[in-house]
Amino acid sequence: ELYNRPKQGFDVPMLNWFRNELYAYLFDDLLKEETIRDQGIINYEYVAHLRNELHSATTHDTVEKIWILLVFQYWYNKYFLA
Repeated sequence: ELYNRPKQGFDVPMLNWFRNELYAYLFDDLLKEETIRDQGIINYEYVAHLRNELHSATTHDTVEKIWILLVFQYWYNKYFLA
């Protein structure tokens, strides 16, 4: 019976991770104000807004935006700072 069920994905608890385990890494390291302002690419006020929204977010919209910033920062660090 189990092998006849259609495939289904699973939720990744990103909101929980961003609010807890990854919060300090995201906002004290990867997306800290000094880093963002020095790059001159992303408006830091927008990052701060997303950080504040993260505490009240119940939808995936804010989480997705933070995820995009996280991926961008990894890409930027790999190709521009390496």
